[in-house]
Formats: sequence, structure tokens, C-alpha cells
Amino acid sequence: MKPFEDIITKAQQERTERLKQSEEHLKQYLETRDPQIVIDFFLSSPYALEENRWIVEVIAKWRREGEHDLLKKLFRLPRGVKKGANDTLNLYGLTVVMVDSLTSQGLSHKEAFERLASSRGFSDVEAVKKAYYKTRKSKRMYQLYVEETEDFYVLTFYNARVSWNGVEIFGTHKWWIPRDQTKGEEVTFKVEGVAVNDEAFQRLCTSLRKTS
Repeated sequence: MKPFEDIITKAQQERTERLKQSEEHLKQYLETRDPQIVIDFFLSSPYALEENRWIVEVIAKWRREGEHDLLKKLFRLPRGVKKGANDTLNLYGLTVVMVDSLTSQGLSHKEAFERLASSRGFSDVEAVKKAYYKTRKSKRMYQLYVEETEDFYVLTFYNARVSWNGVEIFGTHKWWIPRDQTKGEEVTFKVEGVAVNDEAFQRLCTSLRKTS
């Protein structure tokens, strides 16, 4: 199953560590009933809802009891980010893809930043540079989640760089990897969606074509 064995093993180890942290937070919450414990864990774990039934039950209880202030804290945008920021985050994600694609063709980062700065949505080269490095450091990039079924390991790559029909896109995709390679089943691949809106994607692609 190489080269997937190392990826799967690492993801499973990370999941074990997340579940261990979940147990610790649950224990603290049951002892204190402090809602901040739930909020802190929820915001720190990208898979809090998928992996932790107790988190789902607490949130459902808060919804039933009308705890709107607590729910707002749970689902708030990151600090310093304003409403409507999803479009900005999507554009930032696409910036990483475009810059990486240009540098892979031999351009320097500076040259790539300058080329993208001519596109609508960025004020200058520094804005492109900031978007690139800010997103590169963000935990929103390149998250991997592994699920296990009876026959397959299912690897989900969130916010990943994907080459699709000769075009680099920023999106989410899945791999189905057979647990038993002797059965002759093939690895299958599916794009689940694109994390950038089509207008932003086409706008940047058009800009690149005009300046190339």
C-alpha cells in the first residue's frame, strides 16, 4: 500500500491523539460544566463534530436552551476576520495554488507575486505576498482525515491543491484505498468540490493568460 502506508499511519496517530485530548476535555467539562472548555476544544479541533458525540450533544443542548451567546462563540470567524470573509479566505487559498504553480514553472516568488498583483482583488504586490504566507501558515490548509470501512481506507484531503483536467485548483478530494491489495481493487479518486468560487478562479486564470 506504499506510498499510502505512511500517510495513513500518521493520520491514525493524529486521530488517536485528538481522541485522547477529547477525553481529557470531556472529563474537565463534566467536573466543572464550564462551557469555555467545550468552546476551546471545538475551536482547536477541525474534526470535533465528526469524532466526538459529546460535543454534538452539548451543542444540541445549547440550541434547545437558547444559549445563543455560546453558539456565537463556537461558530465565530477567526479573530480579526470580518463578515463575508469566506470569499477572502477562498481567494487566499487560490493564491497559494497559483503562486506554487508559477514557481514550479521557474518563476521566483517575487515574480509570481508581481504577476498575481495585476489581477482584480489585490491592491499591490504586498497584498499578494501577505495572502500567500498567511494562508500557508493557516491550519485551514491541507488537512487530512482518514476513515476506515470494512474494505477501504478513505482519505479526505481538505483545502488541498488538486490538478484537474490540466488545471490547478484549490479544493477537497477523496481517495479510496483498498485495505487488502490482493483483491485487485484499484485506488479510486473523486473531487468533492472546489473551495473557491468559479468567478474568482476564472478571473485569476484570465489574468495569468493575459500576462504570460
